[in-house]
Amino acid sequence: VTDCDGRDVKIKIDDKIVPMRKEDCLLNATQILTLANTNRNDHTSILRLVKEQTLIEKVSPAVGIPWRHSWVKFQHGRILCKHLKLEQELKPLIDYGLEVQRDDRSKTAEQVQTDV
Repeated sequence: VTDCDGRDVKIKIDDKIVPMRKEDCLLNATQILTLANTNRNDHTSILRLVKEQTLIEKVSPAVGIPWRHSWVKFQHGRILCKHLKLEQELKPLIDYGLEVQRDDRSKTAEQVQTDV
C-alpha cells in the first residue's frame, strides 16, 4: 500500500491500481471491478446492486482518468472484494482501512473522555 497524493492510498496489482481515500476509507469500486476483469455488462449490473444497498459517490473524469469512477463505503467495498474473490489480493489495502477505522474509533473515545 502506497500513499498517492496525501488524500489516497493505493495498491497496484497486475498493473491495475485500486485506491482508497484516507479521510473516509471509501474504496474505488470501479477499479475493484476492473481488477476482477468484469465485462461492461457485469460491471454495470454489480454497481446497480451495490447502489441498492448504499450510496455510491461518482467522481467525474480527471486528468489521466477518462471515465467516471464509483466510490463506495469501506464495508460495502469489502463485501464487493469478497464477492469478486479479491480478498487476498487486496488484503493489504483492506487491512490499512481497518487500521484507520480502528484508530478513528480510539480517537473518538479519547475525545469523549477529554470533553468530560
